[in-house]
Amino acid sequence: MKKQRTLTKTNDYLARAEKVLPALSSCYSRAPLSYARGSYPAYVEEGKGCLLYDVDGNEYIDTTMALCPVILGYSHENTQNAVKKHLNK
Repeated sequence: MKKQRTLTKTNDYLARAEKVLPALSSCYSRAPLSYARGSYPAYVEEGKGCLLYDVDGNEYIDTTMALCPVILGYSHENTQNAVKKHLNK
């Protein structure tokens, strides 16, 4: 049985954001208002491959690929290793 999705932190963050951010985002297409609440993460904690994890620990498949620039997925091991190799140069 799938774990019931909780949005406690998400709802707290949205309540804070509503006070200072028009449309809750600087980019309308990424705004939480563009998606049904709970169907896509409003606040991402982590990404791995094609999966995203929100601030409440819920898992999502990133069907929009970060608005299309992500072709290798999040935290791609080869990409991260290449960046780490050059950080100290």
